[in-house]
Amino acid sequence: PKSVWLPGLFNAKAFITSVQQVYARANGLPLDVMKFMTDVTTRVDPSTITEYPPESAYVHGLTLEGARWSVKAGKLQDSQPGELRFSMPVIRIVPVTFDKYTTDGYYVTPVYMNMQRANVYSAQVSNFTLKTADNPDKWTLASVALLLQDELGV
Repeated sequence: PKSVWLPGLFNAKAFITSVQQVYARANGLPLDVMKFMTDVTTRVDPSTITEYPPESAYVHGLTLEGARWSVKAGKLQDSQPGELRFSMPVIRIVPVTFDKYTTDGYYVTPVYMNMQRANVYSAQVSNFTLKTADNPDKWTLASVALLLQDELGV
């Protein structure tokens, strides 16, 4: 698929690692020097993606809890009153080497299996980088996280 429905995978963490591994092999790099960053696209509907991204992967189906994503501004923003969860647009996973990885201007958000978070049944899948104009501590204090499964619905 052009965009992978990440919540539909049995082992989403392995998929993310495989994206890094494909990049590392194509560029003759050891997997040990690889990290990844995420780039949230403006595409809300994954069926609008017509091409495979070069040396990266598109994923969709994630829910943001504790904040909202402004597609227009391309960054995290405060939730609207009464809105706890927000369906994310398509996200691009971009493998990078350690020297190109930066968190300046980003909030490193945890990605959990479901909304129970720190439960034995809700393992942390990964950490995604989301652009922010605010101090990342603001989002940490607000417990902002991405979820693969949103039991309550959006």
